[in-house]
Amino acid sequence: MPIDFQPPPPATEHLQPAANASFDEQYEQARALANSGQPALAVAAYNALLTRSPGNVDVLLGRGIAYTRLDRWAEAQADLEAAAKASPDYADVWLALGNLHQWHDQPEPAIAAYSRLVALRPNDPASWLARARAYRAAGKLAEARADLAQARTAGGNAAEIDVVAGALARAGGVLVEGIDRHARGVGQHAVDFLEGLGGCGAARQGKRGGQGRRYGIHRFHDWLPMKTGGGPV
Repeated sequence: MPIDFQPPPPATEHLQPAANASFDEQYEQARALANSGQPALAVAAYNALLTRSPGNVDVLLGRGIAYTRLDRWAEAQADLEAAAKASPDYADVWLALGNLHQWHDQPEPAIAAYSRLVALRPNDPASWLARARAYRAAGKLAEARADLAQARTAGGNAAEIDVVAGALARAGGVLVEGIDRHARGVGQHAVDFLEGLGGCGAARQGKRGGQGRRYGIHRFHDWLPMKTGGGPV
């Protein structure tokens, strides 16, 4: 169905299709390029397809994924959001959009996209596992554990789930340590304040100093095998 979408890049990115190739043959060629680690050529092939079928959702999805593999975030997001708008029940589009945000260190919009995916594929353990990873990246550990439980119930790969569960356990320990350090840091400031008033000289000898820590978000690369060959949980 015709929709608004990111206009094709300059003609230099167009791939000359084989003479008399059908649309389906061109589409399979584009997919083959994308799946063989040639995203730039895949983009060119998808551009040619869009001149034949403007707004084609499958082509927008394919080009959006290829753009993502090239780190062309804005163009990828434009294609994938256009595809989602045109076909809101297309689960693969929400998967690709969630993956885009996850790769780009944007866990909250990733969670939103994966939530649409889970609603469309409630029996798919991979969908629950994808959202669990996004919840973990956002620091929402309880929600991540709940999604892991759903993935197990749906028959997900136990080894993959255990890896994420282990990462969650480590993240939980880091969070507790950070809170403890912060609390001790607050206590340190209180002792220093009292000492400044001259009323807590003895307290300094028994104080425990501490410093809060900041913990960043890990990047998740495992969803783009053509780009990374796997990555941390």
